[in-house]
Amino acid sequence: NFTAPFIQALHGFAQEYIEGKQTQIQTQTQTDHAVGKKRKRRHRRKVRGTNEMMVLPPCESKRFAAQQKVCENLLASLSIPALLRCHIEVEGKGVIHSGMKICVWVGGDRHTKEDTISDKGTDMDIVQDQYGSRSGVLGYVASGGFSQRRGKFHGIGFVSSRQFLSYLKDESRHGSFLVRNNKDSSNVLTPSVYLRVCIESDSTCRSVIGSLTILS
Repeated sequence: NFTAPFIQALHGFAQEYIEGKQTQIQTQTQTDHAVGKKRKRRHRRKVRGTNEMMVLPPCESKRFAAQQKVCENLLASLSIPALLRCHIEVEGKGVIHSGMKICVWVGGDRHTKEDTISDKGTDMDIVQDQYGSRSGVLGYVASGGFSQRRGKFHGIGFVSSRQFLSYLKDESRHGSFLVRNNKDSSNVLTPSVYLRVCIESDSTCRSVIGSLTILS
């Protein structure tokens, strides 16, 4: 599978969290079997759903350096341009549709392009130069729509493999990586790791913050 190395590169930044979560589930399962499951008490406060997105804690420095090396090796092995199919999910309110740009995330919440203007130019311009792209564009949205189950917009897009790896290997800010703790029918943890991106439209000056994961 061509996309497997790219998925592994993205999941590598969450490896410590995933391993810790799996150990926690195994310990809890063993404890439940040993003492017998008791009737669960009703939570008095709202509890985070098991499939809700959460921000990953900062990646340990040694792990981050190792993942940077993985991304650099993948970049060196790319002989021809390639596109990666991805799933995009809007964070909070916002609309996405076909033709919108998938760009690097410059931090902060939803903003207008005019809000980022300063004496030294826009924040996006700085990131554009860093990743060798005039517009800071990773790819484009192919389709988008509202999901009744998720309660928000999501869609399918395509990103450049080279731009994705270049962005991934240098993205060390807290809040850049997110995870959803999915479980299969056997209660086995199958997490999905997402990378935070900015989604823009040429027709409006307002951008939408979203999360992106590579599809197999």
